[in-house]
Amino acid sequence: MTDAMAVVRNVWMSSIVVLSAIGNLLLVLVIVTKKRFHNVTNIYNLNLSASDLLKVLVYVPVYLVYASKKTWPVGGQAGCRGMYLLFFTAYGASLLTLGALSFERYRLIVHPLRKQVTARQSIIHIIVVWGACVMLSGVSVLFINLVPGPNGGYLCIFQAKEELALVILALMLLLSQFIPMVLFIIAYCLVIKKLRQDSSVEPRHRSIVTRNRAKRNARAVRILVVEVWAYVICVMPFLVMNVVEVARNRMFLRPFTTQSVVMYCALVLHTTINPSVHFVLNLEFRQELRDMCLTGWRALRRMKNTVVPTTFSSGQTRGLPTVPEAKAVRLDQESHNQDKTTKECAMRVKVSSSVT
Repeated sequence: MTDAMAVVRNVWMSSIVVLSAIGNLLLVLVIVTKKRFHNVTNIYNLNLSASDLLKVLVYVPVYLVYASKKTWPVGGQAGCRGMYLLFFTAYGASLLTLGALSFERYRLIVHPLRKQVTARQSIIHIIVVWGACVMLSGVSVLFINLVPGPNGGYLCIFQAKEELALVILALMLLLSQFIPMVLFIIAYCLVIKKLRQDSSVEPRHRSIVTRNRAKRNARAVRILVVEVWAYVICVMPFLVMNVVEVARNRMFLRPFTTQSVVMYCALVLHTTINPSVHFVLNLEFRQELRDMCLTGWRALRRMKNTVVPTTFSSGQTRGLPTVPEAKAVRLDQESHNQDKTTKECAMRVKVSSSVT
């Protein structure tokens, strides 16, 4: 890899880390603090944000150091296996959560009269997803080792030297990646088909409730289309290339090659999709984010305007008063004004009585 390619990789991944962290944290903040977003779909969205944050805040920085030094930087072989256990677990949890989310949306839109997934069931699904991913990833990382690299460093790679390792890798890819991918694409295609059928009905033949539901579904289908294409563009190449390399060389993509850099950059880009589609294409999330920003800005301006430094007679300035101190000063001023008003009233009564 050339130096220019390395610079592009570092700038690209560092930028994605910042954007993904900000976007996913804002999405978590909106969902957690606003009760109207407490539903099954957003429980799955919270899980997606958690897995994305785990990847960009833990794995990507280590990968950038690894790629720059051309040798594994953290904890030797235990650190190598532990970091890839975290990456494979978070990556598999994202894919399985997308599969569960697509199934939930399919039932909600295509079969709205059937019994829907409850919040408790969705939490159980998430627990099962993480448990299954930890088990599958834990078995697969047993075949990841540190091997001497061409430049004197050590590379952390998966090598299936035996048939058993190859079978285990194939099962892991099948259960944690390809089955969720197929369910994800099929379910979203059926949802899009149903939404188009609903939109083909003439407006005069639909009630107000049906029209409002059609508008919400139309907004949802835009999000679904973006998510499907983002999955196809960012995630599928990584899966396909790994399968090809395993079948050909019995190992994952070699690190630091141009192909692996492109695949990892696309995979990291996918962590920004979930918050982007919600804040750009979902009007409710966009309005809530704007209201939160305006509320925070007004609170800052109010604090700046009401809290002023206290100056002593000697000219020295004490720090900004605390809220209790400011309140006490305000109460003293109000008491002083009230006493002054009382004295003025008494003087007026005295003058009027003397005149009389």
